[in-house]
Amino acid sequence: MGWALGVGRLRFEDFCLLTPFEFQKVVDAISLHDDNQERGAWERARIIGCLNLAPWSKGGVKPESVLPLPWDKKDSALKGTAQNHGHVETKEEAKENLEKLLKRVKLE
Repeated sequence: MGWALGVGRLRFEDFCLLTPFEFQKVVDAISLHDDNQERGAWERARIIGCLNLAPWSKGGVKPESVLPLPWDKKDSALKGTAQNHGHVETKEEAKENLEKLLKRVKLE
């Protein structure tokens, strides 16, 4: 609960309404957001490094060669494939989950 209220910035009432599956999706979304923010900062640093080296290179500089980052290999391996993290809801499951959530919210 501490993580949900502190890091996840959920209100206590919202946290209490979540099922474990829904909470896991919130955690995944926040984690992905934080990773993307950090990744963006590293990508910008890499581009600045390339721009600084460009005047002294004859054939140009590739960002991946200046500052290799852990996700470079993962990105090339994932090209053309769907990124599937965990369970994917069918339309029926999504509809059922939405109906359950709406019923729960109406009762309170």
